[in-house]
Amino acid sequence: MKHLDYDLKPIDLSLSGLREVQELMKLSFSGDAPSVEVLQWQYNENPLGPAIGYNAYCGTDLVGHYVTIPTQAMIKGEFKKGLLSLNTATHPSHQKKGLFSQLANLTYDKGKNTGFDFVVGVANHNSVYGFTKKLGFQHVGLLETRLFLRTPFLKKMDLDFSIVWNTDFLNWRLAKPGCKYFYRFQDTHLELYVKHIKAKVKILIQNLDWHNKTLPDRVNPMPAMGNPFKYWIGHEPRA
Repeated sequence: MKHLDYDLKPIDLSLSGLREVQELMKLSFSGDAPSVEVLQWQYNENPLGPAIGYNAYCGTDLVGHYVTIPTQAMIKGEFKKGLLSLNTATHPSHQKKGLFSQLANLTYDKGKNTGFDFVVGVANHNSVYGFTKKLGFQHVGLLETRLFLRTPFLKKMDLDFSIVWNTDFLNWRLAKPGCKYFYRFQDTHLELYVKHIKAKVKILIQNLDWHNKTLPDRVNPMPAMGNPFKYWIGHEPRA
């Protein structure tokens, strides 16, 4: 598809295509970009399916990228297949030309046509306007940051939205390259933590009702911590 001076194409999931995306992200974010190994994990190893997205080319140069990855959730009591809005990048010389909206809408159309029911995302402060005003996202609320000595007991409740974690999906989530994960059981729930290398703390990432199911060997029991505090950022630990 042509858009002004750009060719818009489905993302290339090959190793060379991932390297191309990484280079664009480095240019877009002052050198800060996921490794190719992380992109491979995100885009190709998800047990729910490969990434869905679009690239923008100016000639042979990749100048725009938008991608989603499959997820699954219970929404008001119904099981739904959906997409998680993940990575977006636009070359500094090609920003403010409508590429983000065009690539996102093509992605959503493809997702809808291949059986996905919703798109969910976590936008930073700079992106909220674009997602809500240009792409029609509902603004659910701001993420909370919490610091505590003991994880609050979570009363059983019906959530309007919660991710469905089966064994394969959770094992994939805990296989992100370069991350160290830990677990411990509290009351009837499984707490999962990731180690923050720079801050040297453990961050709570999930609190699940997870009984009699195995975790991958790479996930270790929670060690005793010199820092007694635990950190969490999100909207609801079970969502």
